[in-house]
Amino acid sequence: MKKIFKVYLTLVKMNYMKAMEYRLDLLSTLLPTMTYSLGYLVFLKVILSKIPTIAGWDLDKMLLIFGLEQLSFYITWIFYKKSLEVFYLSIRDGTFDFTIRLPINSKFITSFREHSFDVIPPTFFAIALIVYSLRNTDLSIPGIALGTFLFICGSIILYNLTFAIASVAFLTVEAKDLTDLFNELTSFARYPLAVYPGPMIFVLLFIIPALLFAYVPATVILSMIDWKLVIISISMVFLTHIISNYAWQAGLRRYSSASS
Repeated sequence: MKKIFKVYLTLVKMNYMKAMEYRLDLLSTLLPTMTYSLGYLVFLKVILSKIPTIAGWDLDKMLLIFGLEQLSFYITWIFYKKSLEVFYLSIRDGTFDFTIRLPINSKFITSFREHSFDVIPPTFFAIALIVYSLRNTDLSIPGIALGTFLFICGSIILYNLTFAIASVAFLTVEAKDLTDLFNELTSFARYPLAVYPGPMIFVLLFIIPALLFAYVPATVILSMIDWKLVIISISMVFLTHIISNYAWQAGLRRYSSASS
């Protein structure tokens, strides 16, 4: 574990130095992300000027869900999304052979080889949006602590499932398209559970568990706790971890046998 931590810190430092060499990338990333966020905020404002709430959620509560969903999205880019782009390319050109020969866990190095520091500015915007949305809310320390914990659980679930889907790259070059599709479907995370019909709720809790990324943490922070959802969220961390590891190991065995 100590070795992995040292390697991780070295990778972070290297990627940070690389990012500082291309500072204009910060601006090129900031403009489209901020435009998208502001566009959605205008959309929410217009909708909620016509109706008081969306399934019982007013503007501030909807802003909280959106802020958490955006924060979750940016975390994927900061920590591992760029690494998966490198992974897809390495499978296609055969350079992944060098990765599996490294004296370190192949899943770890594949996940965290690259970091995207250019999305840090919009990440702070997402955090500011969360803080703003809670300005009129009576908060409790236990609620904030549990909500933060569940947000971390949601981020781990998102990582596990993203990585499981990425492991399909061992089978087909279309894996990136599947990952992109999954990312698009996670946009369902920005709406409350009550807007979805029953069968879709099941899908958004267990198949594409977008409701666990932002909605469940938001309900806890707002003292609207549904303990069934809390249990589901924690359980899905372990379940998706098993799925992710199985998909990776199965793909790795197939890749190794095909390369030998």
